[in-house]
Amino acid sequence: VVISTGLFTWWINYECGSGSIINWKRRLAYVAFMVAVVCLLLRYQVTEPMATANPYVVAYIAAIFILTAIISIVGYLGGLLTFPYE
Repeated sequence: VVISTGLFTWWINYECGSGSIINWKRRLAYVAFMVAVVCLLLRYQVTEPMATANPYVVAYIAAIFILTAIISIVGYLGGLLTFPYE
């Protein structure tokens, strides 16, 4: 839903124009979606989330941190589109 509303806003506000910020934001949004799918798949493999000896738990926690970083960068880029500093 978030990606579709972002694409709709891009279509309305920027007339589907391309720019470096928009391209980076689009790529990172797709990467974030793929990492989120991986997180969901890993979550089904994790029965005890505090058992850090399980490699699935370690991969799940790492994927959550990676997803958090990607979403933060996407939000920052969205802020640059809304409130440009140049």
